[in-house]
Amino acid sequence: MATADARADHKDVAGDTIRLGGPGRGADRRHDVGRAIESLFRAGYPRLVHAAYCVRGDPDQAERLAQKAYLRLWRRPRLIGDPRTAEALLMRTAVGSAPARAGSADRSPPRPVDTDRGWRDLRLHRARQDRNRRAARIAAIPVVAAVALAAAVPALLPGRSGARASGQAWRGRGQARPPAYPGAITARIPLSGVTDVLGDGQLVWAVRGVPAAAPASYQLVEIDTRTNTAAVSVSLGSQPEAVAVGGGTVWATTPYGSARGQLERIDPATGKVISMLHLRAGRCTYLAYSGAHLFARCDSSGLGATVFESLDPRTGRADWQTGPVPGQITQIAATPEGVWYADRYAGLAGPLATGGPVRPVPAASTSRRVSFANPQSLVYGDGFVWTLASDETVAKIDPASGRLVRLYTRQGYDPAFLGGLDYLAVGDRSLWLLDDGPPDAKGAPLGGVLRVSMATGRALGQVPGIAPGSCGQAACHQIYVTPGAVWIPTAQSLIRITPSRIPG
Repeated sequence: MATADARADHKDVAGDTIRLGGPGRGADRRHDVGRAIESLFRAGYPRLVHAAYCVRGDPDQAERLAQKAYLRLWRRPRLIGDPRTAEALLMRTAVGSAPARAGSADRSPPRPVDTDRGWRDLRLHRARQDRNRRAARIAAIPVVAAVALAAAVPALLPGRSGARASGQAWRGRGQARPPAYPGAITARIPLSGVTDVLGDGQLVWAVRGVPAAAPASYQLVEIDTRTNTAAVSVSLGSQPEAVAVGGGTVWATTPYGSARGQLERIDPATGKVISMLHLRAGRCTYLAYSGAHLFARCDSSGLGATVFESLDPRTGRADWQTGPVPGQITQIAATPEGVWYADRYAGLAGPLATGGPVRPVPAASTSRRVSFANPQSLVYGDGFVWTLASDETVAKIDPASGRLVRLYTRQGYDPAFLGGLDYLAVGDRSLWLLDDGPPDAKGAPLGGVLRVSMATGRALGQVPGIAPGSCGQAACHQIYVTPGAVWIPTAQSLIRITPSRIPG
């Protein structure tokens, strides 16, 4: 009798018709691909995550890249029967040609690699790809007809400033695709390796990795927003896990513990270290500036858990420190009221501050149930905490009370579930979703950014222009908002979007 997991596997790989070992018929033969992928996944996933972590230094990004690698292999079933070729493809996709970060080759990710969880996530992504392909085939006929009509009678199409009118013809279950505004991309700054974009008032900074410049392998680059050029660059040294800018000061983590100092204060004009902080904790891996406070996440020495610190950025003095927080924390958002975090299994909780309770967010609303466990994104913006769930639902949460204020469902911006809306930023009274899909009429992904109105929950427009492969083998996975701009780092450049060029 088949187990529940086996039945789930059969359901998830139903779209695969490639048969291994001959042209035999029947369900068992049809699903050999899924079983072969699972065998390879369980044997090699932890090792692949470790290899990606050695290069990227970010455990969440390492897991995402490993997932992308196995998805790519799943689309090439003929390689599965050749273990050496399959392993080479996996490694090339997850790691690319980038060298390992100095000193990281013998380091494991800071949390255990959960292979069972990874396999469940991979099957969900694969099932989603199958839905996308089926929807693309259904949508192809009206798209082709609309393109032909647009070519024949362009004068009849409604004009839009900066918009491609042909985008109106896309249908997803009877609903028009939002208009496209390629003119909203106002700059492609030639800056590779960007790992973070930070704003301090009207100033914008980019953190970039420069592997060839070891040991000073990271830089803080000031972006001149008037000319859209990289203006000033200072060295951050090697391996900063996180950087924060606020109050005219730059803070960066170090790879050390309390004895050598976990945080360093840097003069942004010269790149010199002004002071070093020695916190009552282990190594720190997260920094954020919010409400005139600096928040840090650090290891709880010897306890295998996490502590959070609130620091005065002017003096570097700690205002408070939480007790050990157990669990696998995957996302963090700092607010003036404290720290919110997402646990891989337990869900969303906050605010975390001295003297205040930790409030888990309820998993139910009056209209539908939503899971906040292991969200795609968790951010703070426009006075609220926002989280993007795996089903593309966005939750708006009061950061002080933990009250669920509103749910935005994909019916307003992706009714056909065609887009890969995996990453979220908030600003300019809008939600900005990084879109690694949906496919075009031929099934090719159309990367871009989707702008969604906070007031209505409906898409205002799409900004295309992130070509497939522009972030290497994996899809782009970073989006940031600073006053008057949205930023997307790619492998070779930093893309700037000007929100005012999208009518709202």
